[in-house]
Amino acid sequence: MSAPELPPFEFVVPPAWCDYNRHFSDGYYLVAFSNASENALEALGLGARYRAQGHFSAYTVESQVRYLREGKAGDALTITHTVQAHDARRFWLHQRMLRGDTLLATCVFVYLHVDTTVPRAAPFPPAVLERLAAHTVAGAAPPGTMPAAPAP
Repeated sequence: MSAPELPPFEFVVPPAWCDYNRHFSDGYYLVAFSNASENALEALGLGARYRAQGHFSAYTVESQVRYLREGKAGDALTITHTVQAHDARRFWLHQRMLRGDTLLATCVFVYLHVDTTVPRAAPFPPAVLERLAAHTVAGAAPPGTMPAAPAP
């Protein structure tokens, strides 16, 4: 059985994000992936409402971008998300940036669940773990990305 899809993020590459060749600049790929991850966090119940309800949040502790093809100013792009793995305090979010069916880049974010009053890593509440489990795709890590989380 496949995991339910997280909502994709769509955007058009602004000219300000491009170099003098009109190529999508490398640093802005990460900006786009980070903006897109907010949609995924909301869908997983870890977004702004979650943070406002208490003293917990998901902090980015690692990211890895693979640049596969160039994007240009004005390109209409879509970023899709897959939860690769999770454990009691972390999850791995894999993203794919597409222009139509052409894969331009991938990104993996590692998120840590944090008690913001301390601030220290804290276990996810059971309801969040259930949502993460429902969205985790077994074997989702494609070659060349960070390894999946170790077994808890």
